[in-house]
Amino acid sequence: MRLTQSNRYWLILPITVLLTASCAAYYQPITRTYGYTEQAIQENEFTVSFVGNPYAMSVEKALLFTLYRCAEITLEAGYDYFET
Repeated sequence: MRLTQSNRYWLILPITVLLTASCAAYYQPITRTYGYTEQAIQENEFTVSFVGNPYAMSVEKALLFTLYRCAEITLEAGYDYFET
């Protein structure tokens, strides 16, 4: 089969989509398996956790996503910083 310019585009597009989807970091509210959770303990105190795919994500990245969620909660509540 001879590839023309338009054929190449349609060959590369699905491969790019598959690679991007397989590398997804799962930063989202928890679903069945992956994502972050938060629970308010007091008005200005939360417990935040993150569950990632152990085969596709490092512990450092999971920690980074947990800290990122802490920062988001802090800003949503109108504060300037948080403590761990």
